[in-house]
Amino acid sequence: MEFNFQNGKIILRFTMSFIIHQVLLMLVVAFPGIFVLWKPSAVIHSQALGVSSLILYFAYCLFYGFYVAKPMADIIVIIQKLAKGEYLLLSDNKKLFSNKLYREVFDNLNQLSHQLQETELRRKEFEEMRRNWASGITHDLKTPLSYIKGYTDMLLANEYSWSQEEQQDFLIIIKDKTSHLENLINDLGIAFLMEDIHKLSANLQTIDMVEFIQQIIAEMKRMPHQEKISFEFNFSENNIFFNGDKNLLKRVFINLYSNSIIHNKEEIHIKTSIKSEIEGLTICILDNGKGIAENDLKHLFDRYYRGTATESNSNATGLGLAIAKQIMELHGGTIDVTSKIDKYTKFSLFLPYNK
Repeated sequence: MEFNFQNGKIILRFTMSFIIHQVLLMLVVAFPGIFVLWKPSAVIHSQALGVSSLILYFAYCLFYGFYVAKPMADIIVIIQKLAKGEYLLLSDNKKLFSNKLYREVFDNLNQLSHQLQETELRRKEFEEMRRNWASGITHDLKTPLSYIKGYTDMLLANEYSWSQEEQQDFLIIIKDKTSHLENLINDLGIAFLMEDIHKLSANLQTIDMVEFIQQIIAEMKRMPHQEKISFEFNFSENNIFFNGDKNLLKRVFINLYSNSIIHNKEEIHIKTSIKSEIEGLTICILDNGKGIAENDLKHLFDRYYRGTATESNSNATGLGLAIAKQIMELHGGTIDVTSKIDKYTKFSLFLPYNK
């Protein structure tokens, strides 16, 4: 056991308590002799004094045993209850000892019970969130598949004669839903690796981040139904290099851009900026969308969290931002978000040169 000031106080208090009780015990045992020495004429009563002393001795032993053993029994009962998952705060009767011999023990048990109770509540909330997510993700998988199947059947149906323009529209919808499925499957693959952080590793290579982000933006612009989405990209230098996993970092930017697009149905402008600093890269992604509610901001990077304002038919999976954070941390970086309702949402990323 590591010795510190707190442990020293406990040891000192137990030692002083033991010494005091031993002194009191000796006084009880020696009482008849002391009384005879003080009053020799009382020697005729020595037998009665001896019996009285013996009774006092046993009574004091019972008291001392209760004083020491009772709180220990309470501690054992509390530990047994904690082991069974009964995370209850100590009763007032237990707190009677909190200012005496076992004060720190009961205080620490009280704190442990509170922490275990909070941990259990968080675990239940996480399990509930994961169950809801599983139900939602099943819907997310079925919806694009139903679109793909439906429009494919329409194109193959002999009883209909579709114009070239109609066929093109059907194919755009099929491509859109296929892209959504692809992104969803990629997120699910990374999510399973996130269960064990040691399985998620970075394949580092030198990346020209300016060219890299430009390619991702160009790819996002080619997605179907992106006419109302405009992009702006500002960079401090033409070539900014960084050693990272290209595929994983691409997942970060796609998830952040998709988050802005999915949750904003109206016309939206997404502005990206990158700046090379002494310690690393600072990247900012800012949109002028509807913003994120304060309650959602607290859980935005939690796995399986789909948000209170997420529509039932949304393409949100509840994994994208959690994956983005995990990948940033894998590179030794950070990701933060600020938002104001009906104004903007801003993601701030930092990638250090030496993680």
